[in-house]
Amino acid sequence: MRWLVWGIGVATYLVAIAHRTSLGVASPQATARFDTSASVIALFVVLQVGMYAGMQLPSGMLLDRFGSRRMLTTGALVMASGQLLLALSDTLTLAVVARMLTGTGDAAIFIAALRLIPAWFPSHRIPVLTQLTGVIGQSGQIVSAVPFVWALHHWGWTTSFLALAGTGIVIGLLVLTVVRDSPRGQVRRESHVAERFASQIATAFREPGNRLGMFVHATACFGALAFGLMWGFPYLVEAEGQSPASAGGLFTLMVLGSVVAGPVIGHLTRQHPMRRTTLTMLLALTGIVPWLLIFVWPGPAPLWLLVVLVIGLSIAGPASLIGLDQARTFNPPNRIGTASGMVVMFGFAMALLTILLIGIVLDLVAGGRTPTLVDYRIAMAVQIPLWIACYIGLIVSRRQALRLHGKTLRPWREVWRERRDR
Repeated sequence: MRWLVWGIGVATYLVAIAHRTSLGVASPQATARFDTSASVIALFVVLQVGMYAGMQLPSGMLLDRFGSRRMLTTGALVMASGQLLLALSDTLTLAVVARMLTGTGDAAIFIAALRLIPAWFPSHRIPVLTQLTGVIGQSGQIVSAVPFVWALHHWGWTTSFLALAGTGIVIGLLVLTVVRDSPRGQVRRESHVAERFASQIATAFREPGNRLGMFVHATACFGALAFGLMWGFPYLVEAEGQSPASAGGLFTLMVLGSVVAGPVIGHLTRQHPMRRTTLTMLLALTGIVPWLLIFVWPGPAPLWLLVVLVIGLSIAGPASLIGLDQARTFNPPNRIGTASGMVVMFGFAMALLTILLIGIVLDLVAGGRTPTLVDYRIAMAVQIPLWIACYIGLIVSRRQALRLHGKTLRPWREVWRERRDR
């Protein structure tokens, strides 16, 4: 039963990712349908992700109150309603409302799916299953990039988005029918322990382990999200001179790399729970170092370096889930949802800040002309101070968490000597 419950939770997240990325692959059809520019369609993505990030804390608190089953069902049906509205709308106003509904429903899905894991599985399985939930769910990008694109070209806009909406309704009803919060049934939080919104957030934020989880998530994910959601494709095509087909291949490689890296990262997290922050700092470098090489490369970067970049980003992305594992271990069960929402919100807020800063700098340095390779690289370099800030946050919050909980980090040589002598 537990594998069925987890499988339906993962399937719900996969469908959510397909919803999330559907407009991106349909942008040419969207510009024609709504008679607008590509930059306006790109704003839809920002609004959608902004709603996703902004709703993380309320969703986390509702998850603590009502449990995974009801949050997964509600999130799936709200996303489906957004896709239904988008399928039938022919004005920009309705389309914006549709994408905001999609972002709102999306906010509830991932943290609710993750909440099922500690409720149904022993603790030694949690890190790997957390990673598997993330990487399997991310294959929803392939659903939007292959069958959904095929449907767009053969069935048209309305039928294709109606099909996605129908899929969301089906998965929501499946959750409602099969999923339970735990083997004991529905989680009911007693009303007398319910906290006010501000008080609950303040309590969660005062825990330095949660702040550590926030910086872990942000350090690993904000660059990968900014690349995948907005700037990666135009950078590869317009700045580096790659063909759209080649850029699409690099994005596919990025998804496949995450599928391979996720379980490995989960295994390492389980083996070295006291080294999770160090692991994040090392894994984040797989996406940072290639960027630093590209920034100083004379002329367009060779294809091999771009491959190294997307593979590095595909490793850094799953590493962000370590932050959610820390939220789980530093909080009582009745506050995991709030803490998880806080962690995810901070990472996505950093990604949105990065997306906006890159756009602002690109407009400033290009000065109204078509951006060049140098312009794009200057704009992409705004990530450097954000990386530095995140690493400082990691170091400071880890020191605070260790001090508060009375823990110390053993030297690596002792750890390796102990493992060697076993």
